[in-house]
Amino acid sequence: MRSEQGGEAVTVMCGIPITDNKILSVPIDRSEIKQTRCILLTIISISFGLAIIHTIYSFAWFACDNSPKQSQQDESLLISLLSLLFFGFGLYVTHNYCRLGLYMFAWSGIAVLIGSGVCILHLIVGIMTLVPVYHATNNKDFVINTLMLLLMIAVLHLSAFVVTLIVIKLAFKLAKLIDANENLIIDLFKV
Repeated sequence: MRSEQGGEAVTVMCGIPITDNKILSVPIDRSEIKQTRCILLTIISISFGLAIIHTIYSFAWFACDNSPKQSQQDESLLISLLSLLFFGFGLYVTHNYCRLGLYMFAWSGIAVLIGSGVCILHLIVGIMTLVPVYHATNNKDFVINTLMLLLMIAVLHLSAFVVTLIVIKLAFKLAKLIDANENLIIDLFKV
């Protein structure tokens, strides 16, 4: 409902008068939300695809290998399924603009980040313990091959750590942007 009040146009929403220049002065910019969401969806989709490949590999390894290292196979399979669940949840909440889900995804990402950090520390300790063994052993080829393998695994874990850090930052940013956008719309109706 519109009325003239003292030469100024006034709009009444929910029984509360709001001036037209107040409505027009509040810019609602959704381009930053869309851009952040697009980047986050791209990174999570790539990570989800890699998690699917790792899960398929883990299932194949689990089905074909009959060695006594059953606990390592179970652990690899569990990690694969958890990463599928983590990235699948991230895709779902990012695609649906779910603010609370994005906060939950980001906080669970911090738990993943802590686990990755522990793995990286274990790998660094493993590399540091193999360096003195290199000087004390006659089988230097084995030690060099083991060091190269540990370095490759450390680089992979470090890159996953950085990607997870970026995903967490973007998830928190998107959740805050969505929250600010919702608060902006709610504040317009309260004034």
